[in-house]
Amino acid sequence: MIISNSKNFIYIHIEKTGGTSIEEALLPCLDWNDIIYGGTTFGNDLQNLYGKHFGYHHLEINGLWKHADANRIKNFLSNKYENMYKFATVRDPKEIMVSFYYYIERNLSFYKIPNDIKNVYYDNKLNDEILIVGTDVFTDDIRNKYYLDSQIDKTFIDGFIYKMITNKLKEVDPQVSKIDESVELYDLSTLNDNWKNILNKINVDKHISLPVLNKSNRSKNVKLQNETLQLIKNHFAIDYETIPLKTQVDWT
Repeated sequence: MIISNSKNFIYIHIEKTGGTSIEEALLPCLDWNDIIYGGTTFGNDLQNLYGKHFGYHHLEINGLWKHADANRIKNFLSNKYENMYKFATVRDPKEIMVSFYYYIERNLSFYKIPNDIKNVYYDNKLNDEILIVGTDVFTDDIRNKYYLDSQIDKTFIDGFIYKMITNKLKEVDPQVSKIDESVELYDLSTLNDNWKNILNKINVDKHISLPVLNKSNRSKNVKLQNETLQLIKNHFAIDYETIPLKTQVDWT
């Protein structure tokens, strides 16, 4: 998340939509009176300082953090919010859910897993491994609430998606719920094509390149079960109905 007072723009970082790359690219353009949480090393350091001082749970519930939504930012900025250019990146929900799976798989070894949690995922690669959905600011006691298990045909990725959605984790709330009508949307699949346009709107040097960060080592041919695809379509129905009309990117 970026709130740039110096250049009068806000970037809303929706989960798994390329936000880290955008924040890393724009960090050199920010000034001392700008706010950046998460994404970059600098942004994570700032977020952690506030978290350690005020409490991570309080930070997420009442403060600003990496994935603060439009309403939270608006409450923070008050009337100033309306006069700032706001944009966010969005993504086909199917791709978001697959990206979550590979992100957690990649970072599994970095999380301290409590021994008393017995809910597990199963597949040939991670048989009997214990997995928790981790986020950047959660402490162990809070993270315990976010464990997932998989029992759908012993299929790892489908079970993961099933539990993330049915457990109603806010990380996978519809993208529309995290923005408002004043936020301009850019589909991740066409971000490179729109990058110069974004830089122009936020009055930033057009020669700044967009790095590719946090890219998962995912399989190129991920096939989800029909039941999983329908679950995603139902859960993200409002995204499918409204976002493609704004971005002109077909998600079918």
